[in-house]
Amino acid sequence: MNILGNNSIIEKIGTSLGWLIILSFFLFGVVRVGVGGALFLQAESFLALQPLQEVVHETQAFIDKRKSDQLVGFTTPVYFLYIFAMGLILLLGVLGVIKRQSYGFYCLFTYLIMHALLFINFQEINPKLTGLAAATAAWVVLYYVRKPTRR
Repeated sequence: MNILGNNSIIEKIGTSLGWLIILSFFLFGVVRVGVGGALFLQAESFLALQPLQEVVHETQAFIDKRKSDQLVGFTTPVYFLYIFAMGLILLLGVLGVIKRQSYGFYCLFTYLIMHALLFINFQEINPKLTGLAAATAAWVVLYYVRKPTRR
């Protein structure tokens, strides 16, 4: 058996890993769209759900605490729209990667940049930074195992 051939074990593992990364990005995109959208609606009083209100208050306290340190001032609703937009970009990226189109990787890269910009804007270093590092590593692996096709 030729381990480097088209049907090699390594290639099958790479394909499986690629789909696992795609699924992870998809699920995270769905969560960002759902949570960002719901919290935006709560912050703008279109929804009135107590558990969401607690998160809105916690987020508002976080933003208020860093108001003087922010490079770009965020209001709570704008922050939630930003999270929502990050989710949409992730989902568009997933679609592009599934279709093996280069725009998918550009969208995923845009998401990574948007995520990094949140840390820079709030001048905050926290454990979520490891999630960004993992997503960046996943993006690199995904590009390697599922390169876009040239037409």
